Amino acid sequence: MSISGVIFFVTENPLALIIAALIGTLNITGSETSAFLSIEQSILPQTIKDNRKKIFFLDFIIWQEHLQWEQEF
Repeated sequence: MSISGVIFFVTENPLALIIAALIGTLNITGSETSAFLSIEQSILPQTIKDNRKKIFFLDFIIWQEHLQWEQEF
């Protein structure tokens, strides 16, 4: 992440900035806590009916934790 920060600081080249943005979102821990998680969680409410949102997010969180747990073992 620090490398991508340096790239953002020193260049205005659009291609380099896109590459730095993608590198900066990579997560070295292997868990799904990167920048993409917040994007997913902001898009999901727009794709679901209001009466299903709570149960959908509960399912989403359970599956996410389950998959993360499987990756660790």
